[in-house]
Amino acid sequence: MKKIALLLLTIVTIYSDAQNLTTFGLSGNANNLTHNPAADPLTSFHLNFTGLNTTLGLNQTAGDIFATKDILANLSNLNSNTLSLTGETCIDILHLGFKAGKNYVFAGYTQNVAFGFDFDKDLAHFAKYGFGDGNGNLDLNYQGDFSDVGVSLDVTNDLFLGLQRSFMDKKLRLGVSAHQIGYGLGMRVQADAFSINSTTTAVPGLNNVNVNYDFTLAAPNLLFTNDSIPDLSALGNIGEIISNRIILLSNFLSPSNTTTSFTVGANYKPIDNLSLQFSMSGIGAAPLTISTDAAKRLVGGVAIDGFEYISNASDTLSNALRNEVQNFTEGISDELNTNLDNITFSYEYTVPKVTNVAMNYHLRGQTYVGFHYTSRNNSIRDYEYLGFTSLLWLHKNIQLKGAYYLTMNENNADLISTALQFRVTPLLQVFLGTSTTGDIATIAANSSESIMLGTATQGINITAGLSMVFFDERFKKGSTKKDETPTLTPQEVKKVIEAYDKSKTVKSNK
Repeated sequence: MKKIALLLLTIVTIYSDAQNLTTFGLSGNANNLTHNPAADPLTSFHLNFTGLNTTLGLNQTAGDIFATKDILANLSNLNSNTLSLTGETCIDILHLGFKAGKNYVFAGYTQNVAFGFDFDKDLAHFAKYGFGDGNGNLDLNYQGDFSDVGVSLDVTNDLFLGLQRSFMDKKLRLGVSAHQIGYGLGMRVQADAFSINSTTTAVPGLNNVNVNYDFTLAAPNLLFTNDSIPDLSALGNIGEIISNRIILLSNFLSPSNTTTSFTVGANYKPIDNLSLQFSMSGIGAAPLTISTDAAKRLVGGVAIDGFEYISNASDTLSNALRNEVQNFTEGISDELNTNLDNITFSYEYTVPKVTNVAMNYHLRGQTYVGFHYTSRNNSIRDYEYLGFTSLLWLHKNIQLKGAYYLTMNENNADLISTALQFRVTPLLQVFLGTSTTGDIATIAANSSESIMLGTATQGINITAGLSMVFFDERFKKGSTKKDETPTLTPQEVKKVIEAYDKSKTVKSNK
């Protein structure tokens, strides 16, 4: 039995402890403090009104899935056993921070949704060719295993509080943030067994077919008690079996399963034009065992032996044949089990661990070019990237960021990231951006009438948000001139006074 889907579905993630590569290093953006609590905020106060960060990813490229117009054939020819679709969405409900002397205090609350869907490529092959192979050759001793199917859903939240402090005349910044991560609700659908097997009989050209299935449906904090869904027909009234809105809201805001993790960071400027950053998140988080309050098992099998019709002289062929077919299909339907058995089911939830190392060389002001290494583990989508980043700072009113991330493992593709941040009014700052696979050559070769999608595309990230920021004293009018005014030492002041006295003596002699 294949267990790839089970491995994927039993390790879940939330996006708040993951990473937004699109906004990483976007100066003056509050998300920098969630990536690295020691990042220079550049502000004396910030308040995020709202923010959305969503990512969709595939384990196959668009070029493999849409290689031809025959999608079923394309799916059946995939190199992997499964086609996996994952999605993560992070919603910033609240994020504020303020400067207090040498400290910067920040806090926030985010809501996160993660889902996954696994589709067994053998299902596409069976739908396309039946008991045959890709060349049309029939095999009545067919063995089909479709157990690599599954669905996962996880709704979590992150309540965090952070503190940053500057040292050495603001050349060194150290920061730490504490996160209480709560698991609100979720769902699991997985196939422990799902197969269609065919065997030949003594009669040439005839075969027997056996269908076997064993599915698990679990929904922690999402469904009513087990008694509310005794069989498959009850799932048709999904609106009635889902918990009411008050219960759902309670699970959102006060999850019963929580764990605590920490994020630490450092930011050092050995010289004015060079900054070095390091951060690590997910430290100290203990795995959570999620036990369901509603778990069901659908298990059964049916043998299909076909039927043989022997006509009688008094029979009307059409009516008699129709009756035989009806009896045959009803017999199959009666053997299919639709009862949902109560079971106990649990799975483990782990917090992802993310490491960031960045080096930026500032060309002028906040404009920089640099490198960014990042890795993510214990998640639904692990990765390791080396990024080449740049930021164009057009004062505090507009910033442009671009990056190219080179993958360092075979499971992910290279990424191109772009972001734009601008101020509409002194009280409203807007940011938006995207990250996706760079495949400009393929897109350029497409027809203008077709959808322009690069063959190497495996996913996309879209992020946007509204915030209010007040930049600190470094960006106030006249601060530059003030900073440029030289400060005289006591010895220099003494020399100035002596020179002034001498000039008065010369004038009096004249």
